[in-house]
Amino acid sequence: MIEIWNNVFMEFNRKSDGSLEPLPAKHVDTGMGFERLCMAMQGQISNYDTDVFTPTIRFIERESQYGFYEDRRC
Repeated sequence: MIEIWNNVFMEFNRKSDGSLEPLPAKHVDTGMGFERLCMAMQGQISNYDTDVFTPTIRFIERESQYGFYEDRRC
């Protein structure tokens, strides 16, 4: 299962000591990630296999001579 849309309730800031501090303005972030939507619409199983990221990844592969798709560890 892949999450396309999520709701994040912004209410607290976690401080370095682990305690929670109320935010001055509380809100809900209803995030539908563009890259996740593209992944679903293009029938891919990874955001990185969509036309959003593939051209950049291919450029980096050429310039670095590192094969992201061939060398990626699962």
